[in-house]
Amino acid sequence: MTSMIFGLLSVPLLVLWGLGVPFAIIAVILGRMELNAIRRGELPQETKSIAMVGFVSGLVTLILLGIIILLVMTCFGLLIFSY
Repeated sequence: MTSMIFGLLSVPLLVLWGLGVPFAIIAVILGRMELNAIRRGELPQETKSIAMVGFVSGLVTLILLGIIILLVMTCFGLLIFSY
């Protein structure tokens, strides 16, 4: 449940203020821990979809961050080498 909250908060926080990175990292770690606990039988199977939402949304945020960094670096490189 916690990974879902962190994961869903990470996307808008990344877009609005760039603060979503810590939330995304926490969501991925907690989501993986929850999925492992489900596999071991420590958590009920019904919570698997909730853990997956947190894990995947955290990964999506980190992928978006990578794309944003690549775009900024490309634009910055074009500005430097255009002179």
